[in-house]
Amino acid sequence: MNKQDIIQRLKDLLEQPALEVAKEVKQLEKEYKKIWTAEFEKAKQQFIDEGGKAKDFTYSNTPEDETIPELLAKFEKKLESEEKKLEQLRAENKRKKEELLSQLELLSEADIKDITPIIKKLREIQNQWKEIKELKKADYAELQRKYNLLLDKINENIKAFDTLQQYDLQKNTELKEELLKKFEQLLELDDYKKIEDLLKTYKKEWNQIGNVVSEKYAEIKTRFNELNQKIKEKLDQFYQSLEEEKQKNLELKKELLNALKIITETIQNNENVFWKEINEQVQKIRNEWEKIGHIPSEFLKEINEQYNHFLDIYFNGKRKHQEIIQKKQEEIRQIKQNLINELENIIQENNFDKNSKRVLQIQQEWKKYYLRNKEENDQLNQQFKELCDKFFEAKRHFEKERIQQEKDNLVKKLELIHQLKETKFDTSNPEAVLEQIQNFIKEFNSIGHVPIEEKDKVNDEFFSKINQLYAELNLSEEKRIAIQYKSKLQQQLQSSSTPFEILKKEEKFIKKKITELENEITQIDNNLAFFKNAKPDNPIFKDAFNKKEKINHYIQEWKAKLNIVKGMMGDFKASQQQTS
Repeated sequence: MNKQDIIQRLKDLLEQPALEVAKEVKQLEKEYKKIWTAEFEKAKQQFIDEGGKAKDFTYSNTPEDETIPELLAKFEKKLESEEKKLEQLRAENKRKKEELLSQLELLSEADIKDITPIIKKLREIQNQWKEIKELKKADYAELQRKYNLLLDKINENIKAFDTLQQYDLQKNTELKEELLKKFEQLLELDDYKKIEDLLKTYKKEWNQIGNVVSEKYAEIKTRFNELNQKIKEKLDQFYQSLEEEKQKNLELKKELLNALKIITETIQNNENVFWKEINEQVQKIRNEWEKIGHIPSEFLKEINEQYNHFLDIYFNGKRKHQEIIQKKQEEIRQIKQNLINELENIIQENNFDKNSKRVLQIQQEWKKYYLRNKEENDQLNQQFKELCDKFFEAKRHFEKERIQQEKDNLVKKLELIHQLKETKFDTSNPEAVLEQIQNFIKEFNSIGHVPIEEKDKVNDEFFSKINQLYAELNLSEEKRIAIQYKSKLQQQLQSSSTPFEILKKEEKFIKKKITELENEITQIDNNLAFFKNAKPDNPIFKDAFNKKEKINHYIQEWKAKLNIVKGMMGDFKASQQQTS
């Protein structure tokens, strides 16, 4: 029994007459003091074990330690009130019996002429005497002694007392025969607590009834003894079966403890626990535990301590699992919110070529995560769906406008190609022609994308004419190479959806090429250091020097190309800024 059990039992007992349950309350108080002392000593020993001094130890009561004394005080107050009332009742009963004794004394000293009123009065006094029951033991014995003495005196004084005595014997016989019937009825009852209580009451009544008629004495005594023995055997059999039932209950609880132990070992030794199944198993064990009745008292404390210990392990593990789940759910909640935020930013950017693939990736990522709170999960799903619908609706509208724009751009480029073909160029003035060509290229590049199926055809037709014009001009080799290189890049850019990436890639390639050539020159210089005393006409020296000159020429060509690429990158950035 723990403090909560004591509190509940005290509350129940406060609803009952205090005098009837005083013994049980006293036992509960002893049990509580035993529990409190054990907790106090344990706390004190822990304080000392942790380095404290016994004289410095203070003990703080629990809320139960405050409640139990309050309940005991209420009971003591109630018991005091009932005892006071009982004392008053006993005093009043003593006064009444003393008054009856006075009447009986007068009756014993009366000059009997007519026995009938004497017997009647005596019967009245006897009936009243029997009705007055509650007395102090000492008062009862003394009053009963005086009462019996006066009865004996009356019997001696009345010659007709035989008639009265015979009447009493007959009446007592009837009363005892009625009580024997009640004893027999006890054998039919299944409420053993009631049997015990009634048996005590009936025996007390039996002892208060006087002698019976002699011819019935042996029969009544035999029946009384036989019924008492049968009732005793019935109670003994019940208590024996009760002990057997308690032993069976003990075995059932041990089986449940073993099952609970296996579950707690699983929780402690395995991180990947299927908690839904564990919870169902523990709840089933707890339900079965509550259904099992009493067990032998000597095992009660040990069994309950084991049960509570295993439950503590289970609830601690369950709490930690819930904390992990909560943490994971918070992470998922944050991931989903981040995806929503990213989707909102993408919608604000309004760049469908760049973001369409990312939106599809976001949708796939979203499917990986689920919140246990269905209402919250549904709400976020609805918000996410609305954002996706908004993006793809805007994308459909954008695609529709872009298709029309590409068709318009195709018309413009075809018109420009027709204009290029119809234009008469003065090849005797190459600089003027080059400027005209660049204007055409600039205008061609400024026109946006055309339908993908027409792109290569339009680009080939335009740049074929451009390259034809370059070929017709009388240009230096260096300038021709630069123009053809730039024209090649411009054609590549027109055919690509990522023109700036092409330029960056080309820039990286050229820088790598220049670095390789410069490293080669460094190696030649290192080699020439071995020939510093050689004659200028030395073949090896001359060959190395010529190779170095040739590589320097290549470096200059690549640097010229690098300048072209950088210039085009600058033009591209400027055009992007203007577009923005």
